[in-house]
Amino acid sequence: MRVNPNFKRLPSVVLLTLAMAGCQSSDQSADQSKTEDAVLSILTSEQASPAANNTSPARDYSVYTPMHHNKVLSDYAEQIVMQLKLQGQFDKPIAVASYVEFDNNLKTTNGLGNQLAEAVLIEMSNMGYPMMDITTSNSILMNDSGSFAFNRDSSKFADDICCVLSGNLIYERRGVKVNTKLLELQSKRVLASNSQLIPYFIAEEFGRLRAR
Repeated sequence: MRVNPNFKRLPSVVLLTLAMAGCQSSDQSADQSKTEDAVLSILTSEQASPAANNTSPARDYSVYTPMHHNKVLSDYAEQIVMQLKLQGQFDKPIAVASYVEFDNNLKTTNGLGNQLAEAVLIEMSNMGYPMMDITTSNSILMNDSGSFAFNRDSSKFADDICCVLSGNLIYERRGVKVNTKLLELQSKRVLASNSQLIPYFIAEEFGRLRAR
């Protein structure tokens, strides 16, 4: 091979610089290759992790999770009542029971279930439906702490109501699905029903929810 005579005249410093640049380029390519391999390894591991561990995905807060918001539980209670589309007149009062978790016994509730029932009762009363608060005592208890008109006495049950409104709570990926049903007490017939999704950033403000 014929060597360019001008190449022989290049100073030794220039030749050394070119050689170092070639080494640096080679090192950078090697480092980049190692970085790409590491990222690919991490992504592959993350994708395989749920299947390997057989765990359900975490709750998804990505839809909307503001630091401050103006949503209140009564907004969802109003939507529930409006979507029930109740028709006709009720000759007896309607009772509202706590919303319960959708489990084997249907007797587990929480802060969300109790407060949502209270909000729905108030909303229906404001709309003119005849309502009964089944937690009201037959008498007022008075002591040094104050006067009390409510209790949760299991032996007390109102038999002069026509219907009961209640529902269940189902924990989904993006929030708590609230299923509401208005039931005729004697026949258990469903008079109206609807479903509403309450995002976790709202639902978790009303007490600790069951872990998934």
